[in-house]
Formats: sequence, structure tokens, C-alpha cells
Amino acid sequence: MKKFVLFLQSKMLEIVVLEAIVFVILGSVIRYFKYLKPTVPIAVFLMILQPMFVMDFSILFREWKRKAAMLVLVIIIYSILYPLITWGFFKAFQLTSANPYVLAGAVITTLTPVAMPVPIVVASLGGDVELSVLSIIVTFLASLIVIPTWSFIILHKAVPVPVLRILKAIGEFIVLPLIVGRIIRYAVDNIESADFDKVNLYLIATSLCAIYYLIALVFALSASIIVSMIYTLALFMLAVYTYYAIRHGVAYAIGKAVRANRKELITLTFVGTANGALGMAISLGAYGPAAAAGAVLAGPLGVLVMMSLVVKVFKSKGSEAGG
Repeated sequence: MKKFVLFLQSKMLEIVVLEAIVFVILGSVIRYFKYLKPTVPIAVFLMILQPMFVMDFSILFREWKRKAAMLVLVIIIYSILYPLITWGFFKAFQLTSANPYVLAGAVITTLTPVAMPVPIVVASLGGDVELSVLSIIVTFLASLIVIPTWSFIILHKAVPVPVLRILKAIGEFIVLPLIVGRIIRYAVDNIESADFDKVNLYLIATSLCAIYYLIALVFALSASIIVSMIYTLALFMLAVYTYYAIRHGVAYAIGKAVRANRKELITLTFVGTANGALGMAISLGAYGPAAAAGAVLAGPLGVLVMMSLVVKVFKSKGSEAGG
């Protein structure tokens, strides 16, 4: 099971690109994928459950005072600066002539919390792991307000913004898995025979399978829209990568400005990531497959590539410093 999970995690970018190509082609010629729509809520729930199970909110109360200054900075960057950058860049996204609902999904994804894999990446670079975990928690809590508020502000002139549907999607795809995840976590922590690592491994495997299933289904259901913007897709992705590069750059520059130490600087830079799974779930619930396709393009395809590049930049800086 562990090897299976490691394979799914390490090859995520390759698998997502392959799924995009294969299922856009299949969705263009096969119309039966629409009958799988009723499976979406179950798949989304399974996708989100593991992060909610593993998230330890108690660390926020234990470490808040020690990390308060940096966490306040994280909240300001996530809740104000990044949405403002998204608002400005939305005009650039529109210039790509992409479907407005694809754009809506991309925007919603950019408003999601810090990506769940960040602590692992930060640890590999020698960054502040505790701060990265706390950043996920505080941005997750802030997202309950940030996502519906900024979605309306940014999108209301381009597409109808179903605030109630967005709130409903947040309730179904964030709050409900959170409650169930906490119940499972409580049971695992209090049952002597329960093995946390084993339960977590199976939940990770389930979550990854659900993510890949949803990505395949989303591309199949939105195949006609993706095909219609095939010529603008490269321009759209260029805008996405430029956008994330600016996000990472802003966080890094702010860290430098406040004289953060190297560990904090690494962690602060990765606040520029976004949670593609949550973006896909909320976009799907609010707007449907077209928006979810935008979420995949701005989520897994956008975030993973930029995370890899940022890792390479820090490693090269580390080797230069070592030399």
C-alpha cells in the first residue's frame, strides 16, 4: 500500500496531464460520462476526508504565541494581498478568451488555503515545518470567509456568483468532511488498538484515488469546453504560471522585508501555493464541470509545476550558500 501511495504522490503531475489528454478525447466521443455525475459528492467527500483527519488544530493553541507575528503576516498575505493579485490578474485571464466558468474555477482555486503537501516540501528544504502546518490551519479557517467574499468581489461582473451555492459547497465539501474527520481522529486517538499511521495511509490512498477519479470525470464532462479553448490553453496556462510566480515572489519579498530567518522565509514563500482539491470541490459544487476544469488547470497543473520550480530555486540557493 505504501509503494502504491508513493507512486500516486510522486507521479501526480504526469498522471494529471495524461488524464487531461485521455479523458478530453474520450469525453469528446463518449457521452455516457454524464451518468457518473451522482458519484461526484461521494468522491469529493473521500478526497477531502484525509486532510481533515490529519489536521491537528491543537497545535494552533499550543504554538500561537510563539509564531504569532509570522501567522498574522500569513493571514494578511492570504486574506488580502493574494486576492488583490487575483483580482488584478483576472483581467489577464479574461484576455485569454477562456470560458468564463473555467475562469471562475481558476479564481476560486486561487482563493483556497495553503496546499496540504507544503509541510513535507518545507521539511525537505530545512524550513520551519511547524509554521507551515500552522499556515495551513489559519488559512483554512480564514478561507471560510475569504472564498465566498472574494469570489463575489472578483467574479460578479463576469459571471453570476451563486454565493449560497458556494456556501453550500463549503458546508458539504469542507465542513462535513471536517466533522467526520475529527470524529475518526478522536476514535483513533482513543482506541488503544487503533493504528494512526495505518488509518492515515488508507485514507491517503482513498483520497488520491478520489482526486484522480474526479479529475478524469471533470475533463470528460467538460471536454467540449476544453476543446473549444484548445488554442488559448497555452496562453491561459502561461497566465496561471506567471500568476503563481508573482504570488511566491511577493511572499518571499515580504519575508525578506521583515527580516525572516531562512527557515521562516522558505515556509512563507510556500504560502503562495493553493489547495487544488478544495478548489475543484467548491468550483464543482458552485458552477459544475467547466469551473472544475479551470480549478484543475489552476490547481494541480499550476501549483505542482510552480512548487517544483520554487524547490529547485531554494536548493540552488542552498548549494550556493554551501559552496
